[in-house]
Amino acid sequence: MNIKIISKILITYTQQNKFISKQKNILITGNINNILIPSLPNIKIKIHTQDLCILKNQKKNDVNKIIFSLLIKKEIINSSEILIYIWTKSKHEVLFQLNYIFSLLNSNQKIFILGENKSGIKCAKKILKKWIILTKLHSINHYTVYIGKIFCTPRFEYYNFIKHHEWNNIIVKTIPGVFSYNKIDNGTKLLISTFNNTETWKTALDIGCGSGILSVFLAKNYPKIKLTLLDSHISALESSKLTLKFNNIQAKILASDIYSNINYKKFDLIISNPPLHQGNKINFNTLKNIIQQSVEHLSKRGEIRIVTLKNTPCYKIFKLFFFKINVLKETTCYKVYQVKKKDYIVSFKKKYIKTTK
Repeated sequence: MNIKIISKILITYTQQNKFISKQKNILITGNINNILIPSLPNIKIKIHTQDLCILKNQKKNDVNKIIFSLLIKKEIINSSEILIYIWTKSKHEVLFQLNYIFSLLNSNQKIFILGENKSGIKCAKKILKKWIILTKLHSINHYTVYIGKIFCTPRFEYYNFIKHHEWNNIIVKTIPGVFSYNKIDNGTKLLISTFNNTETWKTALDIGCGSGILSVFLAKNYPKIKLTLLDSHISALESSKLTLKFNNIQAKILASDIYSNINYKKFDLIISNPPLHQGNKINFNTLKNIIQQSVEHLSKRGEIRIVTLKNTPCYKIFKLFFFKINVLKETTCYKVYQVKKKDYIVSFKKKYIKTTK
């Protein structure tokens, strides 16, 4: 059983209860992860996502409209007779998104909340009890589906959800859904500790920029450096914008699936604290793609620095494409790896270019 099948169960339930004969607009939001939307007659389905990768994948499905934004426009929520929310494992993100949605819902709208049990869906009744009454519809193969009825419309205050951190003379702002929402993680601090002011970088690319702290540190210590920040998740992009603003830093911020929107610009430095999870599962594809494609975006003297958990196969992945790998620093939990473009395996490059033509 997976989210695709649960979505079908949910749509089937609404049909059986004759909601579909009256209502024509369905909005699906939350933890959208390649969900398969059944084709239904006379139904307009809108999907809202905060992840550019999901946006690209969902365009392959037969849906009327896909929305990529931090929050959904009021008129879209108001025009949706049925709203389906897929639970995310971040409690802060759930409260942020549902507080906003509940503030705009009316009593005639149907809301369904579903998700994997290991994502924390079973605590939904408890953490949402001041706003909504939830009734369980299904509990199948580690998944749960609820139907809800709003009884108290909450106020939504956007800035109440923004976290403020200060570290090393840097102001950091984070929005729910961004990596390290509650604190600056130790992996990021370790990577920052490898920047020692002796390098002569002119351009840098921050992949998976998150809160933007890495780029702000570079800007403060290398005043002439030109920065490009990218992330596929809009909460990270918005967090980085806030962090840059509060530190008076100018930089280019892009929504991009790794290098997809870079247009082959060359950088002296590529940095990343890459995501290692896709949903609730470990996935090293992003890490591998960052490493494999980096050579196409590095200047002649360019280098890439990555911090990851110590037990990840980062060294093995680097070894596939580079002769020499340096471990700049490590702790009991993290390692910072460095490779330079000059150490790229040329024979692999020829093979890579041939297979991608």
